Amino acid sequence: MGVLVYAEEYDSQSYKVVHQYKSSNPGREVKRVMEMLVALGLRGHIECVMNLSGRSIGWAVLPSSKGRTRLGEIVRSIARRPDGEVRLAVSPDFQRRRLRPENFVVKSADVPQHVLLVDDSWVSGSNAQSAAAALKRAGAVEVSVFTVARILDPGYGATSRFLKTHGRPAFDPVKCPWTGGACPDPLRP
Repeated sequence: MGVLVYAEEYDSQSYKVVHQYKSSNPGREVKRVMEMLVALGLRGHIECVMNLSGRSIGWAVLPSSKGRTRLGEIVRSIARRPDGEVRLAVSPDFQRRRLRPENFVVKSADVPQHVLLVDDSWVSGSNAQSAAAALKRAGAVEVSVFTVARILDPGYGATSRFLKTHGRPAFDPVKCPWTGGACPDPLRP
C-alpha cells in the first residue's frame, strides 16, 4: 500500500481537507488541494510501484459507496493511459465496514495482471481490501493500493502501536508513498 498523507482523526489539517473534500460543497481550495495531492502521488510516483513490482499496470478507482464521483473525475483527468482503467462499481448488496469481495463488481472484461487501486482515504481498509479481492477474482495477480490519506485514530489499539513505532508521520512531497523514503530504482533485467 502506498500512502501519501497520514491524518490524525479530527485534529489535523489533512484530515479536515479530506473530510471537507467529501462534503457536498467542498469549496474550490479544498478540491484543488485534493487534485494536487492525487496528481503528486500518481504522476510523481506511478513508476515507483511499477519498479517495485516489475510489471506495467492498469488502474482502478475505488468507487464510493455513497455515490460520490469526485475521485474518479480527478484520476481520469490526469491519467496518462485512460485505456488502462479497470472499471469497478458498488454492488447493490453492499455491506459497510466488512471485508467482502462481493461489495464490488468488476465491470471491465480484461483485467491486467497488476492493478493500481486508487482510494481517497483509508479508515478501516475494508472497502479497498474488498475491491482488491474482487479484482483478484476477476483475474488480477497483484493489486497495489494507493491512498491519498490514511486516517489514523490514535485511540485504536493498532494505530496507537503504529504511532509509537513510527512517530507522527509528517508530509514530505519528495518521500515515496511506497517506500516511505527514497523512490526505488528501476528494476534491471
